Amino acid sequence: MRANRPRHRQPCHLWRSALVLAVLLLIPGLASAQTYWFESYQRAVELIDDGRVEEAASLLEPLIDTRPNPQDRVRLPGNQFLDYLPYYQRARIELRLGEHALASRSLDLSETFGAIKRNRRALAELRQLRLRIEDALEDERQVPVVVLKTGLPSR
Repeated sequence: MRANRPRHRQPCHLWRSALVLAVLLLIPGLASAQTYWFESYQRAVELIDDGRVEEAASLLEPLIDTRPNPQDRVRLPGNQFLDYLPYYQRARIELRLGEHALASRSLDLSETFGAIKRNRRALAELRQLRLRIEDALEDERQVPVVVLKTGLPSR
């Protein structure tokens, strides 16, 4: 009976094996190419710390669009924790860019959500940022007074 089996099935097994092998080789590449949201957030914070705020903003803004709610102590893989404070980080970016009014609004948002209030270090930094922003806004409000000579007779 074995002799009566058609031979054309053998190439199908080869194709199937080749396909399975190709898929198995591609899966590790796909897994390593994936970036998780918290990796983008951590990278944005590093870029802010390095003064590369434009690059940080390009990472942070899409995160805010997809994950708008700040959270403290987000559990990450490997039993690590992260305080996700995107509006606080955005305020840091805006302050460095000289956008003081926007930075103030971002800090307001960060405080409104409340997650930053449970992080003492971040809350202390927020207060320092708030002072710097208020000083900058005060400087912007002080318009130099120019005295024009009108040629009017003095009394």
